[in-house]
Amino acid sequence: MKKKNIIIIIGIIVLVLIIGAILMISGVIKLPKSANKERELTSLTKEFYSYYYDEVAKSNDIKKFLKGYKDSGLKVNLGSIENYISSHRGEEVDYSIFDKCDVDKTYAIMTPHSPYGKNDITIELEFSCQE
Repeated sequence: MKKKNIIIIIGIIVLVLIIGAILMISGVIKLPKSANKERELTSLTKEFYSYYYDEVAKSNDIKKFLKGYKDSGLKVNLGSIENYISSHRGEEVDYSIFDKCDVDKTYAIMTPHSPYGKNDITIELEFSCQE
């Protein structure tokens, strides 16, 4: 009898998790705005770093260059990221999620690490936004 109760409880928990996931995917349950901002800025920072990496690699020994930032990281504000991405995409980009953020005080720190490839970074974010 105890086994049957445990199976029923586990089944209910799994069902609740599945329903919650479906509601989040469909947009009925929304993540907090701060989570969306973090996810969006992380994505934009990765895109920025990809462009930046390619540009730096054209005229530098990229590994040597990036090793110089392994402790301090590369700090770039939101305004610079937005401008750089817009110019490289060649299309209008919707940054409205950051409307209440100070583009000079909101920034990402990209810290490269070995083996210093295009995806070998740790990203730290700092927001200065009004809610």
